Amino acid sequence: MRDGQQTYLLLIGLFAIVTVVAVALARHRIVRRAYVGSLLGLMVVAGITGTAVWPFPSWHLFPTVQPRMTLYSEIRVADAEDRELRVPAEALAPLEPTPVRRLATNAFSTYTLAKQMEFAEFVLERTNEYGRAVLDERYRFARFPAHQAGRGWTTDDLQELGPFIVFRVYAIKISLSEDFSRIQSLEEELIFEHKS
Repeated sequence: MRDGQQTYLLLIGLFAIVTVVAVALARHRIVRRAYVGSLLGLMVVAGITGTAVWPFPSWHLFPTVQPRMTLYSEIRVADAEDRELRVPAEALAPLEPTPVRRLATNAFSTYTLAKQMEFAEFVLERTNEYGRAVLDERYRFARFPAHQAGRGWTTDDLQELGPFIVFRVYAIKISLSEDFSRIQSLEEELIFEHKS
């Protein structure tokens, strides 16, 4: 076992022991205040220093600086007239936007061609089902709220579209200005296309 792992296990054990003692002596006001104060202190230390202080390994009060250039993949589908729509997370539920982007990136950097085709057919099938559900007003209350899964399709988006038969993956590159206040460039490159 590495030193870092031993230290981490020691911290977990120490925290567990302190918690058991605090619960056993909870009738004493000083113990309760000390325990709660220590937890709050750990949160503040983790946030200010940006270090992973157990039991709060990712609670940072301030955001970390993002890179000026971001790369990600985006999945889109198109109908026979080549009218294209971005695939929302709702269409591939129970996935969320980040896993959809990660799926797109992984699928086209690690999957074999056969697996890529299978994935494309799966997405086309699911997006066609989702499109029919969006157009069917009976299901309008069964959709995810917009704040949960991003913006899904609306009946207006699908009004003129036919069934989706084209699956595409784009590599998106976004470059921000020096002060991160505006998009300096946005580039899209088609990296995969499959027609059903």
